[in-house]
Amino acid sequence: MGPILFSLLISVFPRAEAALTQIGAAAAVHGTVSALAPEAGQKKRALLSGKTVYFKDSVTTGPGAKLQIMLLDQTVFTLGPDSEMSLDEFVYDPFTDTGKVAAQVTKGVFRFVTGKIARKKPSAMKVKLPSGTMGIRGTIAGGSILPDGSVLLALLGPGADNNAGERPGAIDVTNAGVTVSVNRPGFAVIVRPGQPPSPPFQMTPEQLAQLDTKPKAEAGAGAGEPKGAQQDAKQTGDLGNAKTIAAAVGATVEESNNTSENAAQAAQDFDGIVDGQATWGNARAVDLTPIPDGKAHYFYNGPGFNLTLCGGAQCAGDGSAGNANFTMNIDFKNYTFGGGNSFFSVSDDDTINSTSISDTLTISQGSFASLSGPATISATGTNSTAQIALQNSGGNPATSARVSISFSQGSAPSQTTGSGTITAPRFNGAALGQ
Repeated sequence: MGPILFSLLISVFPRAEAALTQIGAAAAVHGTVSALAPEAGQKKRALLSGKTVYFKDSVTTGPGAKLQIMLLDQTVFTLGPDSEMSLDEFVYDPFTDTGKVAAQVTKGVFRFVTGKIARKKPSAMKVKLPSGTMGIRGTIAGGSILPDGSVLLALLGPGADNNAGERPGAIDVTNAGVTVSVNRPGFAVIVRPGQPPSPPFQMTPEQLAQLDTKPKAEAGAGAGEPKGAQQDAKQTGDLGNAKTIAAAVGATVEESNNTSENAAQAAQDFDGIVDGQATWGNARAVDLTPIPDGKAHYFYNGPGFNLTLCGGAQCAGDGSAGNANFTMNIDFKNYTFGGGNSFFSVSDDDTINSTSISDTLTISQGSFASLSGPATISATGTNSTAQIALQNSGGNPATSARVSISFSQGSAPSQTTGSGTITAPRFNGAALGQ
């Protein structure tokens, strides 16, 4: 009688649902995107901007849909239309930046940007594909799964010759017992079922364009999301108890007062648009609708620079207003800044001490495809240094550039110095002469 009753109880009262473990957040969702955590009792759910991403989630995008996912270690996954990916493993200790990331892409177009785990230990991140596996070493990579099951995999992030101060990255692609490395941005391999990866080859602009999975910045509301409910990743403080999350996936974590702040800041760096100093994540989220080619520039020409000390005497009081001339290209589609006719020049005359100065700084091209933190750029001239900080305004990312310059020539007691700060608005389209 006892065993029969026990059997009845099991069938009448189902097991409690397994606890879901938060490991990240969705952002910039456009179109219909769904997720399914495979624990007992779970159902497929709509994945909207700012919503939690769980351990073991399988994510699917519909026709025309896109999204980005940021994990707690700032690893970023981007999926294009008709794509499928599962987050198979995520272990993270936020105090040592150690752990493991494993994902599987079974369909569609995708991009990955390495986070803190892979930066510290490249072998700790693996991506499994229908044909082969990919290891990512400190970079951004992308690919597409072809109808015959072949996979195109490309290195998109900084290489050894980047001038953005980034450590060069690479991808290691393995299939049929053979590993091929790609360490030049814009190069790719093709992996066919049961065959070794092809030798690396340079992609055409058309091929690179096909890997552009970047969602529109203001497409934050997924299908069915109420208007005005763009709870982007910056607002998911519930990312936020990193101690609980990391412990649930097997990491050992010590107590800290700022774990929630660290997690929230990681998400904000990716997709939260806060007026003032922009992040590189903000710059990557600029809406390309009015600028489909991604090309824009910042421009200023006017007063904003003055000598402050000349030959040991104060010079700014002579009433002269120095001039600043600034132009900087930026490509929000290909994630580059500078290059071309990008420069900052300053000049001023001190009528009291009969001192004139001028200097020009060239802004070399750099990539912000995988940069994180504040969106700042440094430039150096013969006697000048400049700090360029992109700014958000009115809830829109990277709408202007705030430039601070300091000039120093000679040494005391005959040293000449100067300084100034200007704000250059952004203009969509290439600069004149470009």
